Amino acid sequence: MIPWRWGLIAVAAGLVPRLLLWTVSWSHPERAFYSDTYTYLKPALQLLQSGSYPADSTLRTPVYPLFIALTYGVFGASPSRLILVQMMLSAATVLGTLVLGCRLLPRRAAIAGALLMAFSLESITQPFAILSETLFTLLLLLSVIAWVRFTASGRTSSLLVSACWMGLAILCRPIALYFPVFLAGAWLLQQTHVMPTALKSIALYALVLVAIIAPWVWRNARSVGIATVSAMPTYNMLYFEAAAVEAREQQMSADAVRSRYDREVQDQLLGSGLENTEANRARVWTEMAVPILAAHPFELAWVHLKADGAGLLPDVATLTEILGWSTGRRGTLSILQRDGLVAAAKYYIGDRTWLVWVFIPFTLLLLFTYLTAIWGSWTLARSREWCALVVLLGPFLYFLVLPGPASVPRFRAPVAPYLTLLSGLGIHAVLERRQAMRERRHSAP
Repeated sequence: MIPWRWGLIAVAAGLVPRLLLWTVSWSHPERAFYSDTYTYLKPALQLLQSGSYPADSTLRTPVYPLFIALTYGVFGASPSRLILVQMMLSAATVLGTLVLGCRLLPRRAAIAGALLMAFSLESITQPFAILSETLFTLLLLLSVIAWVRFTASGRTSSLLVSACWMGLAILCRPIALYFPVFLAGAWLLQQTHVMPTALKSIALYALVLVAIIAPWVWRNARSVGIATVSAMPTYNMLYFEAAAVEAREQQMSADAVRSRYDREVQDQLLGSGLENTEANRARVWTEMAVPILAAHPFELAWVHLKADGAGLLPDVATLTEILGWSTGRRGTLSILQRDGLVAAAKYYIGDRTWLVWVFIPFTLLLLFTYLTAIWGSWTLARSREWCALVVLLGPFLYFLVLPGPASVPRFRAPVAPYLTLLSGLGIHAVLERRQAMRERRHSAP
């Protein structure tokens, strides 16, 4: 049974820091804008102004621009109001974390996880940014909740609901495209006695998913010339994966390598007599990236996994930039990937050494969350609760390992519900052990 009273307490507690941060947007809405923000705003504003969606790019999938357009259409074209709506979605994610936890874990573990989610730094700061993470986190969580309900009850309605939410999540951030395969594969491994029925369920799930995604792929093939969900993975393959490999090989910054790639892409288009369209650029990106990555497989694995470490760091930089304590320093991510955390921190802080005192408490809280999440994962493995382990640990591994050199701390926001639930279980297991030890001492003669 879901403890709704505790859910309301967690939501109310989480709303306090979120709304306090939202007040900054009244006087400084520009702090919600990032370089990627405009790639979402452009189609949203065109949709509002002309009633048609832009047909010139596949790089951004449509769900988040449509969300912006809907919010602007209902509440007015105000960044502050958009941020407020995202704050409400973030609070709803806290409640969703509790619901998922109650379906998989002991009640106390679910409550602890929801409270940790309420105060997770990334879940507090990301709604301030006009970026897709907040909406994506909620869509993915709703899909996983429905999936867990299906695996427990076998209800086809829950399966269909999960597929619908997952389709929207993929069209919000295409990085989720292969996540359903991960979920379905893990579930099928447990269905040895009812495999034909299980396969039919997976086929139905896939059919619904394809029905949601296919119109967008068809639009891309017809309007842009690429039959894909998004050309962003191809872009990342060259400008992040290949750039990181070459930066390591040539002992130079990734930004310098990317600048060279820009020139080479233009030269190849001109040399081949190709029009400068996204479809042609995507082909050139692939032709340039594949030989580099194929020639350096071990370097690719190393730089990819090393760069994933950025996704594990506390996103204190976003908080300081929202509050105006820092304006950020271009190139920090490149230094982090090349020289490590200490060098990046020194570069970012500069002479603002007092920022260290902001970093420390959030770093300690995140470290505590990681340690208790590890203990929670071990508790599930030791109890052979494989379904719960896959559902909670799987998203953490999938969404933090996949980005590679593109990783930044905000990429951890979508996995915060699962991480905090694992942490809540770890806290619960520690308290259970202490209680058992206390009872043994009292019962000893």
